Amino acid sequence: MANFVNFDQTLFLTRYPEFADVNPTLLGMYFAEAGLFLDNSGAGVIQDPNQQLILMNMLTAHIAELNRLTTGPDGTAHAVNQLVGRVSSATQGTVTLQADYSSPEGIQQWLDQTKYGAAYNAATAGYRLFRYRAGPRRVFDPIYGGRPWYWNA
Repeated sequence: MANFVNFDQTLFLTRYPEFADVNPTLLGMYFAEAGLFLDNSGAGVIQDPNQQLILMNMLTAHIAELNRLTTGPDGTAHAVNQLVGRVSSATQGTVTLQADYSSPEGIQQWLDQTKYGAAYNAATAGYRLFRYRAGPRRVFDPIYGGRPWYWNA
């Protein structure tokens, strides 16, 4: 049985103090949004509630970083994080910056936009492995003419 975890703002801000300036209600909404990417209904694959909370907080930090705003000199809000991917080259004279966004397409590209998402992606790699579940084993008995042992007719 997996676990449902609730948002703990004090614990979140202890781990991620860089989000202390974000509205607490907004952080709670980001936590709820993280539940779209990691099952927080109590039916997910993660059994440990502490690990579930850590992963949910990683996703919350990722979403908060993607939506971080700052006020520009003209008084309007602008997105802080507009660079997508990792910095692949940079120069200083006449400022050049290139970003590499060569992750496999899908959720991994979205996660690799921030250090929090990349950490979540690495932490959950073990949960994305194929798991084989064998079906029920059928036992045949030659006494009953090759029918299953539970077939008495």
